[in-house]
Amino acid sequence: MGSGNSRIFTFLFLALASVLHGLGCGGGTPDTSMPLSEARLLNSEVRVLFGGVQTFMATTQEEVASLTALPNGANPRNFDLNVMRTVAGACFSDPVQFPTRPIDTELPAPAEATPGPDTSPLLRRTTTGRANACRPAQLLTLETYVEALAPDAQRVVIQYLLLADRLRVNLHDVLPAHLEHLERFRGGAEREVERLRGRAEAALARAQDPKVHAEQRRRAEIEYEEVTTQLQEVDTILQDISRQLQGFRHLRRQLIDDAARNISRLGQS
Repeated sequence: MGSGNSRIFTFLFLALASVLHGLGCGGGTPDTSMPLSEARLLNSEVRVLFGGVQTFMATTQEEVASLTALPNGANPRNFDLNVMRTVAGACFSDPVQFPTRPIDTELPAPAEATPGPDTSPLLRRTTTGRANACRPAQLLTLETYVEALAPDAQRVVIQYLLLADRLRVNLHDVLPAHLEHLERFRGGAEREVERLRGRAEAALARAQDPKVHAEQRRRAEIEYEEVTTQLQEVDTILQDISRQLQGFRHLRRQLIDDAARNISRLGQS
């Protein structure tokens, strides 16, 4: 056999030995590594995502409840509440439209509403979150009313309109997107739990190989228990998500009705 063929044979032999070692075959020690870091990461991701949706929902509930009163404890007698109710109600009912088509894979952040320039704080607003700012026909009436108020009173009226607009976008656009994302994530997380559990069980089985040192076997067993604990916690959270998703969707629809009703009751509480 020539020297060239000999080198090729040696290379192929070493490559095969490397593959067999990775598979836990031949004379090498079987791979007993556990997917512990992946299980921890999945646990953290599920907790953060579900906790974020719960917080978002609770914050939205609080803001909807606050619509019956003026911001900063302002005295309702100092304001034309009929104008405020009419325009804020029309703003909240304005259809959600977008300056550009939203990218389906992008999860929108909770909407923020900011005033326009001092010369036109309501009419010259452009966006609320990723949506167009509300622009009902009655908005000119409210801006004309605001111009006649003192600066502190102006801020009260503007803040109330911005709250109604922020809730409009959050309830009709942002919150539905987050609930859909949560449902898709739940399905993927369930599959990932099964994949990681299978990997851990396979590694534990390999750890029983006589070639595995006792210390390595014991470490694999300890890590297997922690992987199992992490995945059980994920399972519990995913079950909570499954139970609460439908309730979240029902609550969102209820909050839309509550917001419209609370705006109509501004100053009556």
